[in-house]
Formats: sequence, structure tokens, C-alpha cells
Amino acid sequence: LMGRRQIACVFEGEERFKSHLEQRRGIILVGAHVGCWELGGHFLGRFDIPVNLVVIERELAGIQRLLDSVTGGKRFRILTADDNPLRSVPILAALRRGEIVALLGDRSFGGADVEVSFLGGKVRLPVGPYRLAAASGAPLFHVFVVREKLGRYRFVAFPPESVSREEIRSDRDAAQTRVQRYAERLETLVRQYPFQWANFFPYWERTSEPPSAAGPMPTPT
Repeated sequence: LMGRRQIACVFEGEERFKSHLEQRRGIILVGAHVGCWELGGHFLGRFDIPVNLVVIERELAGIQRLLDSVTGGKRFRILTADDNPLRSVPILAALRRGEIVALLGDRSFGGADVEVSFLGGKVRLPVGPYRLAAASGAPLFHVFVVREKLGRYRFVAFPPESVSREEIRSDRDAAQTRVQRYAERLETLVRQYPFQWANFFPYWERTSEPPSAAGPMPTPT
């Protein structure tokens, strides 16, 4: 990111969304505040397709300053999201242009969310990415980028999820099932890489037992 030339990355599951991008079809990537999602954006630059990073309005200025200072602002297009339905218009437009839309799905900021189990407690996580997938018809992928050792990273992409409008409208439990799947994958990752999870606020509604020892992160199947 900052001039280091010897950065290697192992890609697992990249072929799952590579074919969509080659056909100029938009995709949704849902990551987390874990590992190095910024580096993931630079890896995606190999496809020569715009990457749109969706952030909440109040964090826009800080994130833009950070990206401009480190990368010159060339890798990401920043879009904002909140409770205003009009915020989704430029996001949907990016997907229709065949671009990449990236979101972080591990924090709820007061919008639509559901309660799921995570690391021994109950947390609320957003359903916005799945509503966006339903509205656009774009496939949704859970992706994570973690550091294995100095200069070596691991990019993991899980199988795509297709969300229909009928499912979101008629099945109240469908969104919770999908978000719970994301939470379980994130939990496995956090257990293996606990010091790479950038969590700095009260995450659980009540005190939970600390997570047990980490096991290996499974290969996405």
C-alpha cells in the first residue's frame, strides 16, 4: 500500500467472483473490520474495475482523508449510506455498471438489523447488504483479508449468495439466517486471528464468556 514491493497474497475462492467481473456484472463484497480490508481493495485493482466502498455518512471525512493520504484516492470510490432510501441510488447504479460494491457487515449503526449469536453472546448486525442484493440482483460474497505473517496475506471469498426480493419481503427469518451465516464465518476468523479484529466499542448487549481457543480457519466450500 505504501511502497512495499514484497507483499504476497494467497487467494482462496477468487474464481467465484472473477467470472462475474469478466462479464461486467456487478458484485457485492461483505467484509469486516478484521485483517486489512484496504489491502483487499488493492488486490481487486488487478481486475481494472472500479471499487465502491460504502461507509456511513459520519465516517466519510475521516476515511476519505486516510485513503487520500495513503493511496492518493485512486483505488476507491466512496459512497455513503444511512436511513435515507435515496442513498442506495448511486450504489445500485454502480452495480448496474458492472462495478464492485464493498461493505463492512460486522457493525450496526442504527439502521435495519437483526439479532444473531456471536462469540457467546447476542449482537445486532445489519441486513442492508442483503436488501441491496435483493434490489439489484447482484451476487453477494463474504470476503476477508487477513495477515498471515510479515508481507504475506490471505484473501478468502466464500460462495456467492443470491437474494430474491420475494425472500426479503415475505420471509422474516430469511435475513436473520443469512446474517447468522456471516456471523459464524466471522467468529471462526476472529478466533483464529483475535489481534486482527479492530473492535473498539461495546459489542454485546450483556457480558459474555470469553471465546475459547482458536481452531484453524476452514477453507470456504
